[in-house]
Order: sequence, then C-alpha cells, then structure tokens
Amino acid sequence: MPSIGPNRREKLLLSLALGLFSLVLLAPGIGSPSSFTHYMEHAYSAPIPLEMLGRGDWATPWLDGEPHLLKPPLMWWLILASYKFFGVSLWAMRLPAVLSTAGAAVAALWLGWTLGLGTSRALAAALLTVSSAGFFSSGRIALIDVPLSFLMILAFYALSRALVKREGRWLWAAGAASGLSMMLKWPVAPAVLLPALGLWILWQRDWKLFKEMGAPAAGGAALCLALALPWNIEMARLYGKQYWDVVFLGEMYSVRFLTSGHIPLGVFILMCLGAVLPWTLLLLSTIRGGRSIEPEDKWILTWTAAALLPFLVQKTKTERYVLFMIPGLMVWLLRRWDWGRRPCLWAARLTAVLFAAMGALLLGFSWRFGFARGASAVACAAAAVSAWALLRGKDLALAGGGAAVLLSAVFGFIHPRLGQSEIPEAAASGPVSVFARTYHGLACLPVLAKRSLWSFKDISSLRLALARGHDLALCEEDMPRLEALLEALGGAGHRVKAEWTQGAFMNRSLGLFRRRCFLLSGFYSPSGFEPPGRRFFEPRLAVKAGSYLVSVSLSCEDGCEKDLGFKEMGWILLRSLDDRFRVHPAVYKRELLRANPYWYTWPMILDKDEVIEAQAQPWREGYTLNFRELRLAPIPRALALSLR
Repeated sequence: MPSIGPNRREKLLLSLALGLFSLVLLAPGIGSPSSFTHYMEHAYSAPIPLEMLGRGDWATPWLDGEPHLLKPPLMWWLILASYKFFGVSLWAMRLPAVLSTAGAAVAALWLGWTLGLGTSRALAAALLTVSSAGFFSSGRIALIDVPLSFLMILAFYALSRALVKREGRWLWAAGAASGLSMMLKWPVAPAVLLPALGLWILWQRDWKLFKEMGAPAAGGAALCLALALPWNIEMARLYGKQYWDVVFLGEMYSVRFLTSGHIPLGVFILMCLGAVLPWTLLLLSTIRGGRSIEPEDKWILTWTAAALLPFLVQKTKTERYVLFMIPGLMVWLLRRWDWGRRPCLWAARLTAVLFAAMGALLLGFSWRFGFARGASAVACAAAAVSAWALLRGKDLALAGGGAAVLLSAVFGFIHPRLGQSEIPEAAASGPVSVFARTYHGLACLPVLAKRSLWSFKDISSLRLALARGHDLALCEEDMPRLEALLEALGGAGHRVKAEWTQGAFMNRSLGLFRRRCFLLSGFYSPSGFEPPGRRFFEPRLAVKAGSYLVSVSLSCEDGCEKDLGFKEMGWILLRSLDDRFRVHPAVYKRELLRANPYWYTWPMILDKDEVIEAQAQPWREGYTLNFRELRLAPIPRALALSLR
C-alpha cells in the first residue's frame, strides 16, 4: 500500500499531539482511592517501592521485611523516581503506567507509518490501540505489564525497521528495548523476539539476513545483556541460593508451568479478543478476503504467533501478558480495512450499535441514580460520535478518538464516583497489618499511609503483628479465618476502631456488590504472644512534639553471627508511658553484621510532648541484642512523612 507520508517535522508534531491527547484522557481519576485498580497493584506496586524508600535501598526490592526477588526492579525504580519528584501519592504511583500507555500510542503511530499506512490510517491504528479495553483499563494501573508492553512495542517497531525495511542498525534499538524489558520481566523478550526472528526467516526463506544483520544483531544482543545482567549478577552475589531458587525454581518454573488453574489456549485467545473490544468485530472482519498478503502483513502475523507461542506450554495466562500484540493487530486491521467489503460494513454497523447501547446505558444509569451526570453526558456524546463515524463510513480515527473519550469519562470520572475500593483516612493513621487475602479489598491503604504495611496470613506472622502492637485491617469474609488464628494463639480481645463499606456501586440510591471492611485494635496479648529473649531498657526521655530522625545504636552477641539468613532477628520499640505512641521497626541480621555497633535509623512524628522509653528485643533464643544509644535529630514534618 504505497503512500506519501508526512515529513519528519510533521511526524514529530503529530506524535506530540497524540501523546498529549492520550495523557489528557488517561490521567483523570488516577489519584482517587476509588479509581479502577487491580490486586497486583496494592499487593506489590504499592508496598515494595515504599519499603525500598523507607530503607533507602534502591537496589533490592523488599516486601514484608524480606527481599522480593521475584521480579527485577525497573518498575519499582520508576515509581520511586515518581515519588521523589511528586511525593508519595496514588497519582505518583500510577504515573509511570500512564506515561507508558501514552508512549505505546505514539509507538503504534510510528509502527503504522513503518508498515505502509498513510497518516490518517496510522493515526487511526494508534487511537484504536489506546481506546481498546485492555490497554485503557490496564494503562491507568501501576502494573508491570504496562511499561513492559510499551518496551515490547518499541522492540516490535525496531524489528520492523530492521527486517521489513532492511535497516539493520535498528537491531541496536531492539536490543536496548529488550534489555530494559528484561528488567521488568526478564524472560519475556527472549521468549518472543527469538521465535519471531526464527519464524520470519523460515517464512521468508531469506537466508541472506544472517549475513546482512549478523553484526548489528550481535551488537543488539550485547547491549541487551549489558542492560539486563548487572542487577541479576549483583543479586546472585548477595543472596546466592535464595536468588536462584526464587527466580528459576519459583518464578520461571513453578509459577509458569506448574501453577494450578490451567486456562485452555482457546479460552485465552477469547480473553485476548475481549481485550481488543470494542474493535473485536472489526478485527475479525479483516481475517479473510480482501487484498493479498504482503510482507508487512506476514510480519504482523509472525509477531502475533510468536507472542502466543509461549502460552502453548505456560499455564499462567492473562490478557495483560500480550497487550503488546494490540498495536500490530490494529495496524493489520487498518491495512486490510475496506469500507466497500460486506464483512467490514456489517462489522462497523454492529460496533456502532454497541456504542449506541453503551451511551444510552451510561446516560440512563447516571440520571436514574443521580451521579456523574456531566461525565455521563460527555460519554454519551463520545459514543454517538463513534457510532456516527462507523455508520457513515467515515475515518476510523474519528471512531477511535470518540471511544477514547468515552473510556476516559467512564474510568476517570464515573467509576471513581461509585466508591470502588475507597478507604477512610483513619485506617491509614497508625501501625497497621493487613490480612494477606484482603489485599484486593484494601486497595490503597499502603499509599494513603505513605509507607509499606506488614501483611499477616498465618500464625507466625499474626503473632509478630500483635507483638508489635499493630491494628489489623481486613474485610468481613476474612473474619472467620482471623478468629481461627487468634483461637490457635490462645485468644485475644479486640474492638472495632473503624468500619467502612466498599463495593462496585456505592451511590446512596444504589447498593450492589457491597463489602464491609474493619480496622480492629485494642488487642491484648495472652500467653504465648511474647517472643523469647531478654529486654534492655534505656532511661526514659522527655521529647517535645515535632518530627525527628531517630537513630539507635545496637550490637549483637551470643552467636548471632552464626545465622546469616535474612529473616528478622528482632525489633526496636519506642513507646510513650501511656502506650498511646508506639514505633516498632524490625531489625535484620545483615544490617547488624555490617558493623558493631550498628546504627539503625527511621523517622518519627510526635503530635504532643511525650515521655519515651526505648527497648531492643530479639525474636529468637540463642543471641542477644544490646541497646547502646539513642539519638533524636529534628527534621521537617514533610521530610518525615516522605521517609515513612
């Protein structure tokens, strides 16, 4: 499909406009606690960067006091950088994902130009990409798969320039994108790119590629390894067998190939087609008929097949894993779309009916229950524009733009008004432990608290949470499990400190899918809760209200150097005499073994004058923690909050 494209300046201006348009549509509502979310966001993306920030350790991801080596740290680095620039907030946590989604839309535009589309159809491919249900919904959540998809799309674009346009130097760019993607999920790039290269060479039978692309391919591979290996080598040096067990036996083998809940490949393909909504029918209408298959079409099919190939053997399947296929599929759609073909015409009409139904449903729903009427009116108008463009045979770019505005109104303005996952500030005000199964129900608690939260799921972790004096946050369905754990520990009294209701719809006039959540406090410790070991108390200190950086000097005796693991060896306790103020950070063996004595530091905020006593306590028998010295340095309150 030969076409005369715009010059370089026009391409850059159009790319900038598309990126800004995507950001404007994606950004609304991402800072709301009731915004659309996913359990992976608050189980990993929220607590891990906060714990790294609190420790001042940007190299090792930490979760619940232990190294979390399951994934490389690039996603956590992006979130940490956002925190440094904009402060700790939900908006800052989700910003890297929003930027990655906007970048994916721009990359889809350039992919369309590279694979033979004119400007109008390339822009349509980009807008259909960003307005697909899978991309838009995931693109507003702090998930690893979003920046991973952006980098894989960049790799796809670079390979398209190298293989289809025979510009070998682009293999260096493909190597760079692949290396960065391996710092998010390291097996994805080799599992897709190598099969794609092999299938392309076999299909084209172009053996000259080995000679033409040998040198840039070797350079790209070297660049990829240079970006991906240093962190992994350092973690293997620091953690040894623990690293290898987690990465290969855990993540790469057990999770990917032995996980229960196998999803058949056919069901997975249907899930992927669902991620392309509302453009699924348009895509299916271009599979058969129309023009002949050209090299650009073959390359798109090759990339799609390579992306699906790992799922023939991998048991864990979700449509988020293949979001990077969507730009290629949209370019395929626009390359083969013909308004004069009956299948395309009927697909456009049915999709227009879908848009009309969505607009009418949103408008009627909002006016019936009296909320977000302005946003619903905008969504209805955008749906009408998309339906009109499809029925009248106009440019698909107009339909894609209308769909993007529709999704922005739904996810950015209507959905947050429903109250999904909203949590009161009281639940984030003190030391809290979260029931592990409830992470999906307590979506934003770690970020609202501006710190990583301890999670408990069994007797040992619950024992430690109660010994630290933590409140317990959980949802109603998890109460029987908590009561069983408490009974196994000998029983414990408690009271409800805060209670709130969350659900899909929280309007006053409507109450569907509601879930009650609780913050429990006032636990007393029966026999068996107190850990073994000796306590060492310092003289009581009178401290004025304010923000401080607390430094405690500790040393370890009685053979603690014999155990070189990385589990907690004890904790430090600072508390007021009336026990209304309590700070309880944990102590780790690795830190104490670096120096003798070792200085352990954390922020503290006192709302009123207090008399403080300090305590150091080991968790295991057989060694002793010696409390040596306590120092308090006044710091600004904003800094103390950011360090928490």
